[in-house]
Amino acid sequence: MKDDRPMESAHCCRIDLNLLGTWTMSRDGAEVTVAANRQRLIALLALAGPQKRAFVAGTLWANRSEPHAQANLRTTLSRLQTSGLYAVESVGDMLRLSPDVRVDVWELEHCAAAVVRAPLTETLGPETVLRLQRGGDLLAGWYDDWVAPYRERLRQLRLHALEIAAAMLSRDGRYAEALEAALRSVDIEPLRESAHRAVTLVHLAEGNRCEAIRQYQRYRNLLFRELGIEPSDRMLRLVQPYLANYGGPRPRVARNSGQRHADRSDAPRRRAG
Repeated sequence: MKDDRPMESAHCCRIDLNLLGTWTMSRDGAEVTVAANRQRLIALLALAGPQKRAFVAGTLWANRSEPHAQANLRTTLSRLQTSGLYAVESVGDMLRLSPDVRVDVWELEHCAAAVVRAPLTETLGPETVLRLQRGGDLLAGWYDDWVAPYRERLRQLRLHALEIAAAMLSRDGRYAEALEAALRSVDIEPLRESAHRAVTLVHLAEGNRCEAIRQYQRYRNLLFRELGIEPSDRMLRLVQPYLANYGGPRPRVARNSGQRHADRSDAPRRRAG
């Protein structure tokens, strides 16, 4: 028979849950050790919100029969409660995180969504810019199937927010901060053209034409080495007006798609594996 009593602490305490990069949890500032199954339960509720027991059991133990999965969930909940870490509450058939839990992912999502929705004329505060850049990938090193959609959604939201932030900061003449934001997006996704375009635009706004062309060349070489393709004409047009005075190797002139396809068919391909 399941225990429907809320899992509550006898006294309030602050629980900080970090899911960006390595999973960590602290209670009143002191880090606590949490077993793997309990980590996954807490992480799922942090990302998916309040859920029915059947959903939680089926997600965390997808390769087990329903009775086995439900038994595993009951064991995990019991051990979590007896450990004295009151991070999860059970209300009827629903499981949810305790209101005492603060999650870094929630803070990042709130910050990134605010930047994406903000008018381009808005001025970003320094803490907003830093919040977008802090922390690694969501649950880095976890390969559970259920994590992937949450990881990709957060990654895309953060990338768009960083690129928008770079444009807003550059407009305000805050070039160092703009460049940090743009380079962070490149660090997250090295093959993303809009991220490299954001870096290039900051260099151009600051008057650093050679830096802009070097950024283009780095991206062009990486893209061709990894995928055997060229940057888009939109990317090329950013630097094309300055190529005549640039001493380094020049990017290829934009051509029609049919010609580019023919050129690539003759180019050496990267071997798989």
